[in-house]
Amino acid sequence: MEVMRDVQIQGCACFGVDAASLMSLNGNDGAVYLGRKGDRAYVLKFLPLENEAALTRLQEKTAFMAFLAENGVGVIAPLPSQAGLRVERVQGADGAQFGVSLTAKVNGVHVESNRPEWGADFFHLYGRTMGRMHALAKQYPAWRRDEPDEVAFCTPTDAHLSDWRMEFASFVKLSAGMDTAVQQAWQDLRAPFSALPTPREGYGLVHNDLHLWNMLYEDGQIHILDFDCMAYHWYMQDIAIAVFHPLMQDGRASQAEYTAFARGFLPAFRSGYEQENQLGSFWWGQLNLFLKHHAVLLYIAMSASWSQEERNPWQEQFLARLRHGALSNQPMLAEEMLRE
Repeated sequence: MEVMRDVQIQGCACFGVDAASLMSLNGNDGAVYLGRKGDRAYVLKFLPLENEAALTRLQEKTAFMAFLAENGVGVIAPLPSQAGLRVERVQGADGAQFGVSLTAKVNGVHVESNRPEWGADFFHLYGRTMGRMHALAKQYPAWRRDEPDEVAFCTPTDAHLSDWRMEFASFVKLSAGMDTAVQQAWQDLRAPFSALPTPREGYGLVHNDLHLWNMLYEDGQIHILDFDCMAYHWYMQDIAIAVFHPLMQDGRASQAEYTAFARGFLPAFRSGYEQENQLGSFWWGQLNLFLKHHAVLLYIAMSASWSQEERNPWQEQFLARLRHGALSNQPMLAEEMLRE
């Protein structure tokens, strides 16, 4: 995504960034640019604002990010503008409005299985970082929406962050037109999720997309990126996403392969997590349910994002593996893994 030059210039002025230095970094949900203030590099992000409520939601996200950063989590939190605001609103000549935020540019690498950092120490750090986030979320004043289920749906004027019910409803709409087996797989998740309790020790504000490509690793620290999907959800949602993506990245397709990898990943990740936050055995016992949920959700999201006519072979193969997981009656992980 790109924004008009007049919008770029206004955003730069708000944060004291040299407009001539801007270089596009693309971005899916908004326009992202690299820019300079003096001899230091920063990242400037422009998110479309359809109304006042969208600005309020963005302010809620940045406030939570700042809270995490202030309490020792490696979050790339928004920096204050010249006026002391984490989010500035600018308007283009065409009337389009954007929320603008600035963060420091950090170095680091995305850790995958071909990197030397890949192993138990990194998995432990990944878990510990997430555990710290969840422990802090339990202390944060906002932790869930209290509207009855029948009125909890996204509207353009909703000024608060969404929760799992709104996420569920939005993916019902997104899956319309897809094959009926996938639509049914998503609908089948409604009942078990509705039955889950929402106590503060198991439910609160989560990143909701903390996979390997939304973090950078540098000198023994994880820097967390992209809070665009942040929502009120179960903490196990974040954990399932952390487990799911390493399981998928090397093309594992059978329960035996999933279990073999998880025996290396999950104990190290869990020990790190439990250094910072405790979840009872009930919640760890729900991991397969959340893994299934993410398989279906990701299949729907990627199918909607990747035009069928333009998919490359890798995308086709990835979608096939996601669909296999989404429609399989087999749990991704052997049950004994969840008790260890």
